[in-house]
Amino acid sequence: MNMFYRSIGISKQAVHQQAKRQEKFDTKLAALILDADELRREHPGCGVEKMYYTLKPDFIGR
Repeated sequence: MNMFYRSIGISKQAVHQQAKRQEKFDTKLAALILDADELRREHPGCGVEKMYYTLKPDFIGR
């Protein structure tokens, strides 16, 4: 496995850190999807832009 990491030019630590970041992002995204579904049920006419500013996801955007 060490040869694989060496051949693609990344460390095992970098792979582990990226996996942790991805897991954290996926958890936040799942919660956001549930919130968006609930908001959509309560306010079916609400547009995407208003939903974005209502939910204020701090991990999506620039």
